[in-house]
Amino acid sequence: MRTWSAFFLLVLLLALNLAAQDDCGPGTTLGPPDPRYHDDKEIAAELLTLQNSYPGLALRVELQKTYSAPRTHEGRVIHALKISDNVSRDEDEPAILIVSNHHARELITPEIALDLGRCLLDGYGKDPAITARVNANEIWICPTFNPDGLAYVFSTNPMWRKNRRNNGGGAYGVDLNRNYPFMFGLCGYSTDPKSDLYQGPSAASEPETKTMIAFAEQERFAKVMDFHSYARDVRKPYGCNLCLPPVLCNYYISVQGTLASLAGYRKNNSCCGGGHFAYQVYRNGALSFLTETGTAFQPPYNEAVAEVARIRPMLDYFMDLAIPLSGNVRNRLTGEPVEADMDVAGIQYQFKEIRQSEPVFGRYHYFLPPGGFSVTFRAVGYLPVTRPVVIPATGGIVVNMDLDPSARITLRGSGRIGTTLFLDLSSTGDENALYLAGAALSTQPSQQILGRVFPLAPDPLFLASISVPEVFKNTVGTLNAGAMATASVAIPSEPAIAGVTVYFAFLTADTTPRVRSVSAPTKVILNK
Repeated sequence: MRTWSAFFLLVLLLALNLAAQDDCGPGTTLGPPDPRYHDDKEIAAELLTLQNSYPGLALRVELQKTYSAPRTHEGRVIHALKISDNVSRDEDEPAILIVSNHHARELITPEIALDLGRCLLDGYGKDPAITARVNANEIWICPTFNPDGLAYVFSTNPMWRKNRRNNGGGAYGVDLNRNYPFMFGLCGYSTDPKSDLYQGPSAASEPETKTMIAFAEQERFAKVMDFHSYARDVRKPYGCNLCLPPVLCNYYISVQGTLASLAGYRKNNSCCGGGHFAYQVYRNGALSFLTETGTAFQPPYNEAVAEVARIRPMLDYFMDLAIPLSGNVRNRLTGEPVEADMDVAGIQYQFKEIRQSEPVFGRYHYFLPPGGFSVTFRAVGYLPVTRPVVIPATGGIVVNMDLDPSARITLRGSGRIGTTLFLDLSSTGDENALYLAGAALSTQPSQQILGRVFPLAPDPLFLASISVPEVFKNTVGTLNAGAMATASVAIPSEPAIAGVTVYFAFLTADTTPRVRSVSAPTKVILNK
């Protein structure tokens, strides 16, 4: 009898443990949700109310419409609330994402997101810390990333976890936190369409996942906090008993410890591949964590309110934590933003993680521990630059980088009338690329060619230079295997043109077509 009692006790303890680790197990059975929790329609309405109450600070955004992503399987919209001091503008500021409810039944998590939105907006202009936080960042809050599943929780099954894909054979739903392309199918998943852990038919198969990927690709989040329930722990990247390179892993563990301490939570590891928060680390180098909050999926509402208050200090710290290394990468010639890759000497990534500046402002971020590092910035069409940086023990350092285009012109000739001027074109890294060379009487106004600034005015001389081959030879062609070519200009024997200033420039391009590099303008004063 005692043996059977011990066995049933063990089974009960195991079931409770699985429930507490919702990101790794099926959970428990509950009755109908407390109506004070927000369903998908109430969340959308609440975000609209905040927008209308704080029109200069808050904006409700329909993510699928804004980022050209598909609606959910049941045609729903995923809403986010953007909070910033100039909310209608895309500013050169770090983007922070707070997202909840990838798993539908975890009803405590949307309350965290909604509470954060209210606190930031209510406190702006009153609390100096909140005001500074909103002024310095673009903060995005997504109370539910699974509106189909959330609606089903309220209408039909309070314990529903997945989205509402029709898998056929009476099976529905994909676990959205197993569907992201990074580490997809590596651990903690199921291929059974009936399972709560079903990863989906392929990586990023779900409209919700596609929406987040498009959202992240545009905004390039510097920080991400992904809320789940329940376990009262903070989880570091990655899952599957893997981590970032040691120097970075230790940094994330240090931040994780502070976050957990501020909430009175434990530290833990993620248990799965294909998860959202790890994808943000992989793709955007984000400071990203998953927090399992509370002691139940749907605790009594007063307990949920208390739990929300409990984690506010953790969220405040997370949003205010300085980015160790940041800045902008730009074209030294034009000031254009450059989407550059960054390599840190001594840090070798296992999964070819991406560390890039974003294309709109050239803004970048890199989360490194205190100490000295050597950082190399590389971009197609530019010469690489390596800079030593020292990350301070507190705060962060801003390093702005100006990259020189790899396309260069070397002149041979005197520029005298009646002679030939030779232009030796070269562009490091552009072997066998296409090129276009031109001439103009001015560099202002310059012109756009395939999205890049070409620093010559589109005047009659420019048009003639690329269309009269007997005057300006080899204006269009292909660089050789050494990434070089030569163009030539037969300067007319016309005394009237002596003293005229002519500018030359060239660009390289691939067959997409896409401009790779653009040279600086080279000046020649014609003479007798």
